Amino acid sequence: MKTIFGFEKLKTQSKKSIVSIGVFDGVHKGHQRIIETAVKDARALNGQSVVITFEPHPLEVLDLRSHPLVLTSLELKERLIGQMEVNLLLVIKFTPEFARMSAKSFVDKVLIDKLNLTEVVVGEGFKFGSGSEGDINFLTNYGTEKGFKVKSIPLMLVDNKPISSTRIRELLELGKIAKAVRILGHYPKLIGIVTRGCGRGKDVGFCTANIKTEDKASVPCDGVYAGFAKINSEKKTCLINIGSCPTFHIEEPRIEVHIIDFNENIYGERIEIEIVEKLREQIKFENKEALAVQIGKDINRTKELLS
Repeated sequence: MKTIFGFEKLKTQSKKSIVSIGVFDGVHKGHQRIIETAVKDARALNGQSVVITFEPHPLEVLDLRSHPLVLTSLELKERLIGQMEVNLLLVIKFTPEFARMSAKSFVDKVLIDKLNLTEVVVGEGFKFGSGSEGDINFLTNYGTEKGFKVKSIPLMLVDNKPISSTRIRELLELGKIAKAVRILGHYPKLIGIVTRGCGRGKDVGFCTANIKTEDKASVPCDGVYAGFAKINSEKKTCLINIGSCPTFHIEEPRIEVHIIDFNENIYGERIEIEIVEKLREQIKFENKEALAVQIGKDINRTKELLS
């Protein structure tokens, strides 16, 4: 998959394009159905599949009071979309100026003039353009005039409720990882940099890596989790602590990872974490020895779950 940042850098495409458009935060099952439809249709028409997404999240620009937490960083989003065999990913910087572009101008200048549009695939509630003036009806009518097709993908339901990024964030805030995975279609992921901590993990007998994620990353609620850590292309099982360290009276929230059977210096390295299951709530122990016993049990449970 080729990725282009900014439609200004996009050269006019000679191949006809089947385009899916959306924020696609989380790249959940509903998003996957939209993108997979575009990929399938592109193959059938001997065209190219194109995904258009936006960075930052439009709500950061449209509602200054809102600071939406995101399920997937742009890096993760790009990787997940690439796994669906998309030909081209176009990342448009969402600015106040871009937000003022009319729906018609967006279709004309980006979809038709640049991408040689043949078909648009979007979710049924998709809106775009200044004041959200563009919707399925607009696209359908304008497509009839300009000669492109429009496919509207119905909302997917899980447990008789629509799939949405908001619903997934709410589940993560409750620590309901299994339910979130059913909607996402993959494990929740975090990407960050390994930073130095205060060395408490080593004192207890279990070295931990402190992870600095993006400030706007959507993180599950406080607790201890089983998961995987991927670093330098190597995937290892790990124990993840999210929140404070009550035993040591440390209230500052943090993300700490103990990578099982791993003892390398990874300070400053980029790390990806997959969160598989919540093991327990955080507990304040009487002393570090009691904490060490519990961590040993947590590690054994993690090995049982993920082996």
